[in-house]
Amino acid sequence: MPNIYLPSRRRGLRKSSAAHKNNNLFLTFALLMFIAGAINVHLLRHHYSDENIEDKSLRQFQNRFKISREERTADKEAVVNVHYLKKNDHDIVVKSSQPQAVVVGDGDEVLPQDSRKKEHITDHSISINKSAKPQILVENIINMTAKTKPFVRHDRVVIATKIHGEHQIGLLKQSMCLLHHAYNHKVLYDIITFSTNPITQESLKSLQAIVAPARFSLVVDNMGLQEEYDALSNSKKTAFLKMCNVTSPGNLTWWTDCDQSRLAYNWQAEFRGLRIWNHTSLANYKTMLWLDSDGFATKPWEKDPVDYFVRNRGAIMFDHFPLGTTRMFIQKSMRAGFNSYLCSLKLSNVTGNLVPELDVRRSCQSRRVPLIHGFFHITDLDFYRSKPAQVGLEAIFADGFLRRSPCDQLAVTAPAAMLAPDRSFEMRARGFHLDVYHNYAIDGIDKAVPGGFINYWKEKGQKQFPSAFRVCKITEGG
Repeated sequence: MPNIYLPSRRRGLRKSSAAHKNNNLFLTFALLMFIAGAINVHLLRHHYSDENIEDKSLRQFQNRFKISREERTADKEAVVNVHYLKKNDHDIVVKSSQPQAVVVGDGDEVLPQDSRKKEHITDHSISINKSAKPQILVENIINMTAKTKPFVRHDRVVIATKIHGEHQIGLLKQSMCLLHHAYNHKVLYDIITFSTNPITQESLKSLQAIVAPARFSLVVDNMGLQEEYDALSNSKKTAFLKMCNVTSPGNLTWWTDCDQSRLAYNWQAEFRGLRIWNHTSLANYKTMLWLDSDGFATKPWEKDPVDYFVRNRGAIMFDHFPLGTTRMFIQKSMRAGFNSYLCSLKLSNVTGNLVPELDVRRSCQSRRVPLIHGFFHITDLDFYRSKPAQVGLEAIFADGFLRRSPCDQLAVTAPAAMLAPDRSFEMRARGFHLDVYHNYAIDGIDKAVPGGFINYWKEKGQKQFPSAFRVCKITEGG
């Protein structure tokens, strides 16, 4: 019988099982690929969604930042009108007439950093709790300075100083040259120098050349000693002759010593203290920067003190307080002129403003009054011309003529302390370190090293003040 091939059932089953296994592997692989694809699609959708969200958030942040910058810029351009309503340095209310930021130091905004340190903010006011630590107050309020546009020229501003006559021309040239290169070449304010005696045309022209293109003029500030005496009231004539221990003024000169003080010096004190405010040469000006003729700039000024003073409506901004005190008898005149005694006068270590203690009782009538250093300050002429200020000054100087005391320093201190302490502030406390040399000190505060301006200039002038080092002729100052 021939052999017949019959497929083995076992072999067929073996082949079918292998194919099935291969199919399962394929399906498993396909399923895994599908799942992986689905996951990728899901992740991709979230990726694009997150990117859209991030882009949207970024755009929102950028928009807010742009608005914030615009608001900050507007705030810094606004004039800060500050009023201090309480004497205690730890209990101060600062009010502003416009919604604006209070700024400190070099212009960083100060808003209440901790709500626990503030009681309320209404009507654009900031109240500070008495319990706040002094260092927190200093961080938040001290200086009150704003970054200003660099060196803005304001209308009706004048720079003023005084000499006795021709023998002080070298001093004046040196002072005006240094001030010009430190500051005035940027704003070109008019300069008026008051002099007891005339100077030569040659000296006048050389001074005008030094400060050009700013305008420079010299004004003789008196009629002559004899003529000034003749114009006095009888009571003032009597008091003056008694002070000088003479029966006639015929032999008196500016160089005569009366009551242990030279009349030339006494005249500058009286002129600066009482007569300057209404002098016809200043009638068209509102703001005066005063610098003694022996005050010397030692570096370029980085910020504009006049711009700050005008924008903040100051009455006086001074470089140094206090320098000396008055005699005790002055309290009677203060009471007569300002209807109050000035029992004490301090400088706030928080705001940099004058802080007076006034009293109508007689308990402090024998107290001395600390004085603003008069060598360098900026004043609001309209304030010192005002009736309350003039009444006070007339009472202080009373029947005196060419007396050593009261002086020009009391004349700038008393109206500011009695009438506008919140508008009277120290330069350094408001962020102005101008480093003006005067009487062996910088800003009236720090000892100048080395002493004597000629030595000081030789050692530090070229490094601190290169623009003036080989331009200004330095011959004065010991």
